[in-house]
Amino acid sequence: MEKDHPKDLATRTVIPLEILDEMYSVNTERDDFTIEGTTVTGYKGTGGYIAIPDDITAIGDNAFYNNTNITGVLFPQNLRSIG
Repeated sequence: MEKDHPKDLATRTVIPLEILDEMYSVNTERDDFTIEGTTVTGYKGTGGYIAIPDDITAIGDNAFYNNTNITGVLFPQNLRSIG
């Protein structure tokens, strides 16, 4: 049986990073990302639940390709494009 999913992001619950960090130990290390301008082009961290830096506006093609250690991603509000 299929679950019902909200069709737009406005219906999603926003959880502050501080609470997520307590729940999941969020990795916020900027040095774990390869960044060109305001685009994430790669990830070299240990994974887990990660938070993409607030100033990022795009995620490039294959930025997380073949990374099986990421269990969750917190996207910044300024993010405008993925791939």
